[in-house]
Amino acid sequence: MAVFFDSHLNQTNNMKRLIALCLCIIVSIDFLYAQFVPKELNFLNIHENWKYLAKDTNFIKSPKDNRSTPYSGRNPWHIGLFDNDLLILESVIGQTPWRGTEGCLIHNLKVQNGQINWIYHNNTYVGNTHREEYGYSDIRKNINGNFEIVGLRGVEPLDTSRFYLGFYGTPIRRVINNDDGTTLSVNYSKDTTKFDQNYFGYGNITIVNSKRIPRRVAWNYSFKDSTLFDKIEFCNINDEMKTVLPCEDSIMHSTELKTSDISLFYVPQLRKLTMDTMVILFGTKNPVEGESTISKMEVYYVDHSDGIKIVKKVDVTNDIYHPQGGWDGDIVFKTIDENLFLAQQIDFLSDSSFIWLNWYDKNGNLLNKIDKLKYGDIRYRNFYFLGVKDGILYIAAVHNDIETEGFDILRIYPGNSEIEKCGYLARKKEEILEYRISCSKFLPDNKIMIGFWANEKIDGKDFNFQYYYCFNTKDLGITTKTEDINLLSKNIEIYPNPSSDYIILSCEKTEAAYFEMIDQLGRIVSQENTLECEEKSIDISGLNPGLYFIRLTNNSGRVVGSGKFVKE
Repeated sequence: MAVFFDSHLNQTNNMKRLIALCLCIIVSIDFLYAQFVPKELNFLNIHENWKYLAKDTNFIKSPKDNRSTPYSGRNPWHIGLFDNDLLILESVIGQTPWRGTEGCLIHNLKVQNGQINWIYHNNTYVGNTHREEYGYSDIRKNINGNFEIVGLRGVEPLDTSRFYLGFYGTPIRRVINNDDGTTLSVNYSKDTTKFDQNYFGYGNITIVNSKRIPRRVAWNYSFKDSTLFDKIEFCNINDEMKTVLPCEDSIMHSTELKTSDISLFYVPQLRKLTMDTMVILFGTKNPVEGESTISKMEVYYVDHSDGIKIVKKVDVTNDIYHPQGGWDGDIVFKTIDENLFLAQQIDFLSDSSFIWLNWYDKNGNLLNKIDKLKYGDIRYRNFYFLGVKDGILYIAAVHNDIETEGFDILRIYPGNSEIEKCGYLARKKEEILEYRISCSKFLPDNKIMIGFWANEKIDGKDFNFQYYYCFNTKDLGITTKTEDINLLSKNIEIYPNPSSDYIILSCEKTEAAYFEMIDQLGRIVSQENTLECEEKSIDISGLNPGLYFIRLTNNSGRVVGSGKFVKE
């Protein structure tokens, strides 16, 4: 009996020690997250003009989620530039066991030095009881000079006990004081009609045109003549922010499928292109030998300035990589600075993985087709758009070596399939586990702001945060019009433009020795080994109508001039 008692006592004491140890670990983890201060990103051979660490100054630690910090759960939704103010609209992830979008923060910074003017708080820390989503919202000024955002407000109160799978929302408009970031008004519908499940990037969103008229947009599907159709519905929103049903306008797109098998759906992607134009990517999947592959892909250009009108349909089927496989990444559909991009990573698990990239202007003309994103022998597996400046696309492609971790800054010209490396942005490999570019914005005075999402590991625990850095563009190799002799404004004039039979190529005296004319698919349709450039007439009567590019290079292959014209 004594032996049994001693054994039981030892087991009890061991259990107490185990419970105490677990409590210590939990307390230690909570202490780590409570005391966490992110490290700075120290870049090599480049110095920032300013940096800003995004922080929720209203943060209150919740016992329901020991992972959260005042810096975590950030995702930049929109960047707005207003005179000397830079506004960053971020999503906020809730402190619940199931996480999920809860609201937003708006950071108003001085463009010159990154100092904070004010932070607009919109989450549970300021008393919100419903989720709000502004993933498709612009920050814009109203006629009174104050800021407005339009998004969706959850119909149901925020529930911290259920798994987050999006939410049913009704339109909401917030007006924010330009001077101090306080709320001037909040207007949302009291309608509890469940319109559609909310998805980011497609599904249930709100759009606002240049006249400040909001509309509700949602993807649905319907059958017509036994064929499955994508259906994009556009619903008016009245002055009370209530969705007017039934929807007044809709766009139908045939999938050419005779089945309701949801695995064969290609869900349309919707993006804003200009203030009054949006683009929709439709895809058609047909069963092929037991698998599904994209057999047709189209981009619809939709004007919503006054009603809904399809202004153009562009078939991009032949622009995408074929055949599509099960290990290929999703097709990226992105708009930047009124330009449209399609990109995709092919066979991402393979050592031979590569990325293709297509670039279109706002009218649907193909500006460049990159079959494989690479520079020399370096083939990139990931990249981030920095933006379009002076008609040139700049991207940051992921580059890794033994001691550093960073990005090659690449320059891509319209009509030129050759990629130039113009800069490098890297940091030393330190305690920060990983980092990636989350956003970017070209600023006045030849500067660029780049946002970084970073993840730091401390004692095996992840801590993530958002940093915003401002650099001089020239330090990244991003040149300006006055610095870059490649820009046609300095070297080339093309007239008449458009033209049907001939063009006059006029340029300053340059080191150009080679002339090329290139079509929208990157094919050379005319070339000349030597060029007397000051005034040259070129016959274009035999060309097909469309957009063409002219490129001048010197003996070493460097581009010293470029231009474009339209053949009628």
